[in-house]
Amino acid sequence: MSFALGEKGAVFVLDQRNRRIQVFAGGIRQRALPLDRERWIDLDAAPGGGVALLDNHPPGELRFLDAAGKPVSSIALEGRLIAWAAEALQVQLVPAGPWAGAWVVVSAGPGPHRSVRLAGPEGAPLPRISAPGLFAADGETLFDAWSEGERTLVVTRFEKGSFSRFEEARIEAGPIHAVHGVWMRGDGTLCVAAALADGDAVREVGIVLDRELKERGRFSIGREETPHEIWRPVRAGADGALYRMSVDRDRKVRVRKFTAPPGR
Repeated sequence: MSFALGEKGAVFVLDQRNRRIQVFAGGIRQRALPLDRERWIDLDAAPGGGVALLDNHPPGELRFLDAAGKPVSSIALEGRLIAWAAEALQVQLVPAGPWAGAWVVVSAGPGPHRSVRLAGPEGAPLPRISAPGLFAADGETLFDAWSEGERTLVVTRFEKGSFSRFEEARIEAGPIHAVHGVWMRGDGTLCVAAALADGDAVREVGIVLDRELKERGRFSIGREETPHEIWRPVRAGADGALYRMSVDRDRKVRVRKFTAPPGR
């Protein structure tokens, strides 16, 4: 499973085992988009209520659907800049700016990552280009986060508009189980979502970094109550809050909002 945040508070839930995408608003299901197979691993919300879907089973596919679920375009992953589709981890739509388009995030390990643009934000194929890391919501700033060894969290942030000039920080985060993602907030501070080992348990936390990439605090983003495979359990909203999808003990899928403390 995976999920994405769309326009006007819409939540798109990828339920690949049941071959569908369910769209919710205000906690109420609005519609369902049928899928042709179970192998889709990730999605992002496209303009106008459509979606971009990622299948990383070789040769891989990036597919756009309109708001009614009808195919708009389909692009094979393997080719220039993507040698093996299985290294594709997520799809990110950058709606505007000089690097607007559909970017596929790839990595051969825990990090660092790079992004490859395959199409415009509405699905029209474009010549491929590669960028280091992932894009912030402004569509011009790149950053990245990954684990190095068992305890070190590495965070990079590039100068706005640059693919080469960056700052890097190494943070002793504790025993790292997984790094879910990194996001830049409106004030320029960063928030990293990670799962940290705590004895036999796992703590899910948001780690707040200031503009100098210094840690300013941590906050809980809940925990998984039942074992369940969720490909991308955490996303960031336009308001800077983190949203986490989980399957609770009653077997219901819920998306909860967690507000990060200030990073100044």
